[in-house]
Amino acid sequence: LYICMNTLALGALYIHWLYRDGTREFLRAWMNYHWFAYHFFSMPVLFGTFFAPWRRMQERPGRGFDPEAFAQRLVINTVLRVIGMIIRSVFLIIGMTSQVILFLAGGFLFLYFFTSPISIPVTFLTGFMFLFV
Repeated sequence: LYICMNTLALGALYIHWLYRDGTREFLRAWMNYHWFAYHFFSMPVLFGTFFAPWRRMQERPGRGFDPEAFAQRLVINTVLRVIGMIIRSVFLIIGMTSQVILFLAGGFLFLYFFTSPISIPVTFLTGFMFLFV
């Protein structure tokens, strides 16, 4: 009887923790992963410098006005800006893809976590059944 009462009390404490503090902590951890991915890929910086030349490379004007040198600088600087946009686009796409993957994986794990009083025993019994099949 004593073991049964302790088991019931432990189960009640687990349910209380799960739907109160556990859910809050899970969501906080999930948001930390999103924050990390957002800043790991430097998404604010990439959006802010999207049209800037790659690695600040650009041709500087010389002294005087030379139409041929001006056209050459214009082409080179335009190409460097396009290269910068392409490279930044790739990193932004990778960053956004990681955010989507984190969202989907976190949503799946949250559902599993939230339904754990049912899903953990079901998963355990399913795995146990596959041992004998």
